[in-house]
Amino acid sequence: MSFFVVIVATAILGIAMFTLVLMLMMRKVARPMKRLKNWAKGLNNQQLAQPIPDFH
Repeated sequence: MSFFVVIVATAILGIAMFTLVLMLMMRKVARPMKRLKNWAKGLNNQQLAQPIPDFH
């Protein structure tokens, strides 16, 4: 194989791995935010006296 093919394959693999890690991190942050949003939408006066749930 030529060096060009190795470099391109390595670059594609690196970009794919970076994208995968970024997507996993975004999902980890988005889930608790979605739970918080849903909890806040359903909040009423009776729930204000209750402790705040853990969104993780």
